Amino acid sequence: MNTPAIITGTILLASSASLAFANPAYQDNAFYDEATVVNVEPVIRTVQVTEPQRECYTEEIRTPVYQAGTDPGGATVVGGVVGGILGHKLSHGRGGATVAGTLIGAAIGNELGKANAVPPGYHEEISYQDRCEVRYLTRNEAHTEGYRVSYRYKGEIFTTQLPHAPGKHLRLRVSLSPINE
Repeated sequence: MNTPAIITGTILLASSASLAFANPAYQDNAFYDEATVVNVEPVIRTVQVTEPQRECYTEEIRTPVYQAGTDPGGATVVGGVVGGILGHKLSHGRGGATVAGTLIGAAIGNELGKANAVPPGYHEEISYQDRCEVRYLTRNEAHTEGYRVSYRYKGEIFTTQLPHAPGKHLRLRVSLSPINE
């Protein structure tokens, strides 16, 4: 065999091998083709989302307070003094009218004191205070995880899941391998 022919054959063989490795369409007995998309369905997952929510309100606070009662005796004394002075003035100093005015004034003062007397006991004082709390609200959200795609290739229907919705056609990498029987 002649040497130039061997060298030329080796160069052609090496260049064709490098072209096969450079073109991934022909690596590992694989090639690229196109299929027709027949159905696309989104794959939806429902997730729960929890968010804090600050809620403020005004709270009514009732506080029991003890109150000592009032004694009608003070009103009796004041009524007696006022009645005595009036009786003395009206009688121009005669003692009997002064005594009578004192007794009548004391009786009137005693009755008024009883009518306006406050019995001892508890009552409530009401105040208001602003309060805030954090509550957690949970809601469901739908998230699209991908798309279930059915496509027709060479008369057969195949299904796969993709992260995005394809168009009307789907590019395929077809790989062939022999079956050893």
